[in-house]
Amino acid sequence: MNFGERITQLRKEKGLNRKQFADYLGIPSTTLRNYEINAREPGHVFLKQVSQIFHVSIDYLLGMSETKQPVLFCNSEKNSLNEEEQQLIDNYRQLNEEGQERLLETSEEFLELAKYKKCYECEMAQEA
Repeated sequence: MNFGERITQLRKEKGLNRKQFADYLGIPSTTLRNYEINAREPGHVFLKQVSQIFHVSIDYLLGMSETKQPVLFCNSEKNSLNEEEQQLIDNYRQLNEEGQERLLETSEEFLELAKYKKCYECEMAQEA
């Protein structure tokens, strides 16, 4: 699916006609039409805006990814990703469905082990 098809699909999923969506974006409906029929390529500002509105990645919009990956727009240091966290996400996205499921199962097993270890350490500290 190309950009025009993706943006049309996302717009329709939200129940918006072309004029409503164009008005919301602050652009002429003819410009939106040209994007939707692939007669004109969008700029980076438009891509970012649409990505934020529909909570999908720009890669998805451009047809480089088949999954609608949510995009986090947060400047909070607490919610930002470090390099290792971003690498984990990138690796996950490159896996097929079976690989993604196995990775999630493995991560859940590690979380359970960590909870068990934490509870054990708490018990040991209380006994001391």
